[in-house]
Amino acid sequence: MSITIGSGYHVADSAFGRLQSNALLQLASAPADVLVAQIRSGLDGALVKAFLHDLNIPAPEFADAVGMSFRTLSRRYNERLTGEDAAKVVRYAKVFARAIETFGSAKQAYTWLQRPNRSLSAGATPASLLDTEFGAEEVNDALLRMQHGVFC
Repeated sequence: MSITIGSGYHVADSAFGRLQSNALLQLASAPADVLVAQIRSGLDGALVKAFLHDLNIPAPEFADAVGMSFRTLSRRYNERLTGEDAAKVVRYAKVFARAIETFGSAKQAYTWLQRPNRSLSAGATPASLLDTEFGAEEVNDALLRMQHGVFC
């Protein structure tokens, strides 16, 4: 079984407990046109809930990282996230996917996102920068530098 995201982009949902089949992580690696269309049409809150569950990300910490209150996030599990909320969730998923690619596991990616990092603005934690596009770009750049062995 699969679900359709955006215009014809399919992701498997038969093994939600396995990281490789997490629909939100798969969406994060979709082409830009698919991402834009999906953000405009909204994200099913169940995708966000499954993402947090599959990756063992505490919902309160995720809510802080995307600049949303935990209470609002909890309500959205049964709704569609639209506009800026959907964009924030996709932005976080894209960075998390890059961190998994860099470190090899979701656990190591999560740990890196939570620790202060001297290569980022004022030694901030990567997760604390993901609520803005500029902060997410800075975190993504740090991950790319690590992937290429550039540590400065």
